Amino acid sequence: MDSKKLKKGQKVKELFGYIERSKIFVPIFSKGYADSEWCLKEITNMVECKRLIIPVFFNVEPRDVRGQSGPFAPAFRRYLENSMTNKEEVRKWKNALIEAGEVSGYTLANTCV
Repeated sequence: MDSKKLKKGQKVKELFGYIERSKIFVPIFSKGYADSEWCLKEITNMVECKRLIIPVFFNVEPRDVRGQSGPFAPAFRRYLENSMTNKEEVRKWKNALIEAGEVSGYTLANTCV
């Protein structure tokens, strides 16, 4: 949920408060999703909230989200090879993607962007 109350210059971590107060989550997984550490932190927060998640798989397969394969693989390879990356956080991201990827959602394939 993007909030109109979250103003420019406001701490982005405040977004987690909005996530935690949400009743339903609709993450949109796309080819570049895993390239964004911020997206991975958000999906981890959503999964940890233990609420209804309705995933949208936009030009990606649910199995790629679950297995961090296909377009997700290069990003996770970079995270694991980077000595500065917190490996425990990467493990949490993987577990969140597995859990969210196992939920029946909507797959939108071959769509024009």
